[in-house]
Order: sequence, then structure tokens, then C-alpha cells
Amino acid sequence: MVLYACTKVLDYIARQSNPLADKIHMSFDIKAIIQNIIIALLIAVGLFCSILLLSFSWVKITAIIVILVPGGIALVTHGLARKIFKYIVIATLIFAISFTSIEASMLWNASYPTNNVAAPKGVTVEYPSVLNVSLTKLIDGIEGSPTYALLTAEHGKTTPEMIWLNTEFRGGEINIGFYGQDSNTYYGYSASQGYQYHVQVGSYSGTLYSTPYMQSSAKQAFQQIDALGLQWFYSQALDAAQNKTGSKPQVDALSLTIGLEGYDHVTLLIIGSHNGAGDLICDFEPNGKLNYMTQPQ
Repeated sequence: MVLYACTKVLDYIARQSNPLADKIHMSFDIKAIIQNIIIALLIAVGLFCSILLLSFSWVKITAIIVILVPGGIALVTHGLARKIFKYIVIATLIFAISFTSIEASMLWNASYPTNNVAAPKGVTVEYPSVLNVSLTKLIDGIEGSPTYALLTAEHGKTTPEMIWLNTEFRGGEINIGFYGQDSNTYYGYSASQGYQYHVQVGSYSGTLYSTPYMQSSAKQAFQQIDALGLQWFYSQALDAAQNKTGSKPQVDALSLTIGLEGYDHVTLLIIGSHNGAGDLICDFEPNGKLNYMTQPQ
């Protein structure tokens, strides 16, 4: 009995005089807390990056599944299995953050507009050289870019549905829309003032944009317009206005919209303005037929 009591006393004294074991235990606790904080931050950032620009991207959806499922399994397992699932989650989080960062950079700098018209520095498109732009070359330039290839790998094939050329403000602007019927995804390419395209990716349900004509004949319409030339359409608009009023309207800026303008197919809407006021509004079929013209001011 006395020996047992002495042993207990000596053990107590040893622990008090040598707190190394307690320090080691405390250091492991601090390390575990720091690891959990880092993992929590990675999960938060990884999920945010995976959800960001989700738009039915199979890459990001897969990343979210891989984060959530193994992450849940890691919470209820122990030992080696828990370590394996934890490292799978961490690797996926790092991939999701890296992938989304690279993609965001590519969407913000998605290539310069490709056309047959040289523009000065700080200008994307201007009047009157906008009338020499090739619609087909604009589309081909985008479809041949790395950004478009990445988006196609994520969301599937799309077709162009709209082109807008605007010279009403300094530097001009080009907007081009692509739509994918299978994925219901929309890409909006926008370039202005001499900068590269910026791309917005979205998804919407719109029967107006998913008609068989849009999917099969949008490019054909662009090619028809290119065959005649934007300059030819503009000259026809001026001639129509002169025949109707006896004089040609003054124009110092143009807005050219090639897309769905109240029809079930592509048309070319020409808006000519002078000092900010729309003095000429004409809408043409791709084959050159005039749909309507407003009364010039």
C-alpha cells in the first residue's frame, strides 16, 4: 500500500517537474486547429470558385461533387481512410481555385476582334470604316481562340446568333452573342475602345433563341450579308431615305445590329445618327430586301 502511494507521488512530481509531454500535446492541438482552419478556408474558397460562373459547366459541377462527397465521408471515417479522402478534397479544392482563376483571366482577355479593317489605337470600330467589317471573319476569329475552345469543352458547341457594331461613342464597340441549344448556354463577347473581348457566360430558357432557323442558318445569314457588304446595305438605306424625303439624312455614327429584331430569323437593322439623334432607321433581310424604314428627321 505504501509502495503504491509512493509511486503515485513520484509520477505526479515527474509530471510537474517535466511538462514536456504537456507541451507536446498542446503543440499537436495547435497544429490540428491550424490545419482545420486552413482546410475550412480552402473549402470556402473552393466552393465559391466552383460555383462562380457555374452555368452548367460539367467541370465545376464535378468539382463540387468531389468536394462534398469525399468531404462528407472524411467526417465519418478514421485513420488512413480519413486521410485519403481529406487529401482528395484538398487536391480538388486547389484544382477548382486554379481552374477558375485561369478561366476568369481567359474570359477577361479573350482575344482581340479579328476583322479585315485596321483600327487605330484605342479604337475597336469607327465610322465609316465599320461598313467594311466582315461578319464572318469576326465569328471565325472568336471560334478559333483558346477561350472559345475552353468554353466549348465545358458547355458544348454553340452557334452565333447576334452581332452588334456600334460607333455611337468614342472607341466604338463590338458585341457578339453565341447560343448553345443543347446546354441552353449563352456567351456574350464584348470589346470596346481597343481592348480585348470580355466574355460573360450565362444560361437561360428562351424559345425565341432556340428556333431551328437560328441553329442552322445564322452563319448563312452572316455570309449573305458579307456577300453584299455592309456598305451596300448602308447605301441602299440612304437611297431609300432620299427617295422618300428628297434628301439624304446626315449621319456621323452608325449602329448595326445583325440578329433577331422582332422576327424568327436574322435581319440587319441599321440606325444612323447625327449628333446623338437617330435620323435613319432601316431593317433589311440578309438578301437585301428592305423590311421597313422610318421617316428621317
